[in-house]
Amino acid sequence: MTDNVCCIDGHMEACGTWPDGLYVYQNIRTAGHEPLYLDRHIACLRHAAREVTGRAPEIDTAGTARDIAELLRRNNYPTAVQSQVIMRWYASGHLLLAGGEISPYREFGLRSIYPTAAVVTYDNPLSPHPTSAREALAAIARLRAASAGARIAIQADSAGLVVSADNAPVFTVREYTVTTPPAADSVERSLVIEAVGKAGLQMATADIAVADLDRADEIFFIDYRGITSIGRCGSRAYMHILTERIAENIR
Repeated sequence: MTDNVCCIDGHMEACGTWPDGLYVYQNIRTAGHEPLYLDRHIACLRHAAREVTGRAPEIDTAGTARDIAELLRRNNYPTAVQSQVIMRWYASGHLLLAGGEISPYREFGLRSIYPTAAVVTYDNPLSPHPTSAREALAAIARLRAASAGARIAIQADSAGLVVSADNAPVFTVREYTVTTPPAADSVERSLVIEAVGKAGLQMATADIAVADLDRADEIFFIDYRGITSIGRCGSRAYMHILTERIAENIR
C-alpha cells in the first residue's frame, strides 16, 4: 500500500524522504487501527536502541497509539482487517511511523501458505537486535534463497547454527518439543513461547544446528504477518500439525 502520510517525531507529514542512517525497528500488527502489544514493542525497541546506540528513547505508549490510529485513518487503511505499522527509531534521534502491508488474516494465527526454504549462511553484524544492517542482510539472503528456488531464507551463522527464518524468530518441532535458538527479545517470539505452554507442549531454548533441520518434524517462524509453517527445506518435507495447535493459542 502506498502511503500519503507518515509520522515523524509525532508530526503527520507527507511521505517524502525518510530520515537517513542507522535505525532499530519493530513491525507492529494492528487490528481496527489499534496496535497490538504496543507496550511490548516499545520495550523491545528501547532495549535494542540502548544496546546498539548506548541510549534509549522515551516513547509514550498512549501517544504512539493515537499517532498510529491517525496515521492509518489518514492513509485510508480499512478497519475491518489487520495491517502493519513500521516503527523505526534512528540513531539521529528521530522516531518514524509508517504504514505497511494489509493482512488478509483477521487473527494472529497460521498463514495458509507453506513455502519452501533454503539455508543461507551469514553472520549478523555486531548486534542480534532488529537494525537497518540486519534488515539489509536479510534482503540479500532472500535473493540467495530465491536463486536456489526457495521463498524463505533460513539464516545459519558461520558456526553452522540456525539463527532465524526470513529475518524472524524460528522454531523447530520434534515429537512434542518445540525448540528455538537463543535470541534477542522479540514480541512475536514471546507470544509463541507463551502459546506452546498453553498448547500442552514442551518448550526448549537451545542451539539448533543446520543438521538438526533434517530431523525436525515441523519448522515455523513468526512475524507481524502471523505464523508461517515451512513446507520443505532441501529434500526434507515438513508437517504443520502442532504448529497449527500453537497458532490457535496465540491471543
